[in-house]
Amino acid sequence: MNGRFHIPPRLPFRIETHGHGSQRQKLTDIFVQIGNQSFLPLPALARHYSLQGDKPFATGNHLEQINGLGSMAERWAKNLGKMTGRHDLSRHTLLPFRGVFGRTTGLLTRRRRWCPLCLYEDVESGGRSYERLIWAIDVVQICPIHHVAFEDSCRTCGKRCTREMAIRQVSGLCEGCGRWLGREEVDCDFEDDDPRYVFERWIAGGFAGILDMPDAEVENLCLENISLMVRAGISTVGDGKAVRFGVACGKQKSVISGWQSGQVVPSLQTMVSLSWRFSVPLNAWLSGRTQAWEDASLRASPFGMTRSNVRRSPRKPDLEKLRRHLTVEVEKKAPARSFAEVARGLSYDPSFLRRKFPTLARAISKRYTHELLLAAASRRQEYQELIKSTAAEVVKLLVKAGKVPSRRSVEAMMSERGVPVRRADYHLLRAAIANRQRR
Repeated sequence: MNGRFHIPPRLPFRIETHGHGSQRQKLTDIFVQIGNQSFLPLPALARHYSLQGDKPFATGNHLEQINGLGSMAERWAKNLGKMTGRHDLSRHTLLPFRGVFGRTTGLLTRRRRWCPLCLYEDVESGGRSYERLIWAIDVVQICPIHHVAFEDSCRTCGKRCTREMAIRQVSGLCEGCGRWLGREEVDCDFEDDDPRYVFERWIAGGFAGILDMPDAEVENLCLENISLMVRAGISTVGDGKAVRFGVACGKQKSVISGWQSGQVVPSLQTMVSLSWRFSVPLNAWLSGRTQAWEDASLRASPFGMTRSNVRRSPRKPDLEKLRRHLTVEVEKKAPARSFAEVARGLSYDPSFLRRKFPTLARAISKRYTHELLLAAASRRQEYQELIKSTAAEVVKLLVKAGKVPSRRSVEAMMSERGVPVRRADYHLLRAAIANRQRR
């Protein structure tokens, strides 16, 4: 090649992102998509491009923050942009909103969650399934489109996705058994007029409204807008008096004064609570749209806004009463609950109960773990029976078509029928082929 020609440097990867607004793809799923399309292990990909140190999937890395608004999100968006030639990947995180959120503790869930109906519609429309950014926001518990609760456990193998990314993750598939997580129908656990359900729909719609804001509006977001909304609320709801507005908010005057002056920024959960209480959308709070107060109406306190009424340091706990409750939990015949669920039901911190009742705590945890193992074994047995029956049917069809059945051909046809097979189950396929050959 002579000096007249110059070959420009090629980008390592090419990627097409999915969705926009509240349906935009999250950055962690973009990284998973890059690894899946290039057939590269995710840890090796992260190490080679210096995304997350030598052990990118080590416990304690908090990979959910890749979708957030901190330094980790900035680093990943920048490095993935260099890999793909995309300069807009920060839009697939919460970085555009970093100027208006106060304390971000608990903003993102550590678990991988999904809406099965969204995944189903992705494939039904002829596209590929992808995972949304709004699914990673911890306070959002239901899908803003289908109004069904997010899931974090596979319905086939029962594996719970406790982390945002796994080493062998594939978009829309279970990281345990590899089965698709989408479903055509999902049962709703709430009635339409259930107060808790109405509140969860309000939260989901509020955050969807934030993510749907135009770029020009997002660029103008700032903390002064929140102070402006507080002052407008004092003028409208409190008749110009911060004390009255504080009573309506359930806050002291000093807190309202801090918000009004901008010296204190309300937390995200507080803003959600205020949004619900006064029927003022979240995006109006962030953009400073004071006209929203004209349609404001006072409502009861949010339902279940706090995760639990936990007393971290109980002053005078009734230890004997707590002992009786825990003993009943150990001896009852009803389905077991985790120790954390039992502690939440008693409104106590789990660590406090473990210190006071170590034997009962171990018994409750052991009983719950035992039931989980039995349920997993039962599901495993059912799925193996499904593999056996489907494999026998596929082998029969191959023989009838004049083809020699092999493990790969049987596995391919079973995948087309929605019955993926793991390596550990290959012996079932070989057994089905051998049984047919004996005949």
